[in-house]
Amino acid sequence: MRVRWMSSVVAVLMVVGTMICGSWSEGADEAAPKSVRIAVVNSLIKELPWNTGLVQALERVSEEKPFGLTVKWDFVENVSNADAQRVMNELAKTGKYDIIWGHDPYPEAVKVLSKKYPDILWVIAGAGNEVIGPNVYWVDEFLHEAGYLCGMIAGMMTKTDVVSVVASYPYPPINL
Repeated sequence: MRVRWMSSVVAVLMVVGTMICGSWSEGADEAAPKSVRIAVVNSLIKELPWNTGLVQALERVSEEKPFGLTVKWDFVENVSNADAQRVMNELAKTGKYDIIWGHDPYPEAVKVLSKKYPDILWVIAGAGNEVIGPNVYWVDEFLHEAGYLCGMIAGMMTKTDVVSVVASYPYPPINL
């Protein structure tokens, strides 16, 4: 239930963020956008719970057409960290996306591409919250809260008074 609710909030925030991006030009009286195109680039498959929640939220928003807004989206899955910048650059070059959502491991690619494509809203899901630019939006995961609870449980369970964590690769939320 919580994933569904959070995914709905994220999808609505993405749409609102796009509307805000549409009003960046100074002095222009622009009408609200009638449609938005979103590309989601993910390192995993969309059948995983978090991704399924996001896909379901995007489908709901597409069906509901809030404020008459037509939402169309594409999901690119199984994109490795090494390929992320290339894949997102190819999507941006098409000129058909208003939002490109780069998942957790892609902030370095977004740093480069957000400057190259300032008219696109770049969304990063994950932690880190480093200020990158005016066209980058972080969707934060509060991993430290769950980590704190896991640490408390581990501390109560240890027989040697030693607790450690091993991460599979360097990643900002883990290295906080």
